[in-house]
Amino acid sequence: SLSLSLRVPRGPRHKPRAQPDALAHDLQRDGNVARARSIYEKILRKDPGNAEAVNLLGMCFLEQDFPKRALALFERAIALAPAEARYRINRLDTLERLGDPEAAMAAANADAQGAADPDLLHRRAALLRRLGRIAEALPAYDAAVRANPANGEALIEFGQTLILAGKHEEAAKLLEFALEAMPGHSGAILALADAFNQLDRAPEARDLL
Repeated sequence: SLSLSLRVPRGPRHKPRAQPDALAHDLQRDGNVARARSIYEKILRKDPGNAEAVNLLGMCFLEQDFPKRALALFERAIALAPAEARYRINRLDTLERLGDPEAAMAAANADAQGAADPDLLHRRAALLRRLGRIAEALPAYDAAVRANPANGEALIEFGQTLILAGKHEEAAKLLEFALEAMPGHSGAILALADAFNQLDRAPEARDLL
């Protein structure tokens, strides 16, 4: 029989040096945003087309409460990598933080065109709901759930939006399905109890709570 072995050469072992972007990411995660930001800026001086570094630098500015500078960086990241949904989601969040929901809505509508990312569809539906545009939010949630049936939060929000639209029977069915997938989810339980109460099914509501 033929046996093979992997021989590891002996000698001093050197711990691999962390890559600058990985180091910056760890620093940012641990709250050392200023140092992470300086690393991203250094990376971008050498590689201005690094979309991920642009995006993470934008996150640094957002964490330091400079949303306008963050927004400009997210726009730049989108221009560099148009297919990356995370950059578009960061732009939507920043526009809302800046108190400009209409601009966020315009961006969300543009992002939802064509074969949109399921997370972008979910964000658009949630934004419509927050703006009180319930009739538009319903088909938006339907599209988001169809694009990603495993998105339990979108499913529950869809049920809650159906309640706001007065569609209590549909909401109850959807929320019962959601609870089968996510037993014990407090948001789904409360929404389903609400739907049951609206349907004069108070004993079933009490059993949930």
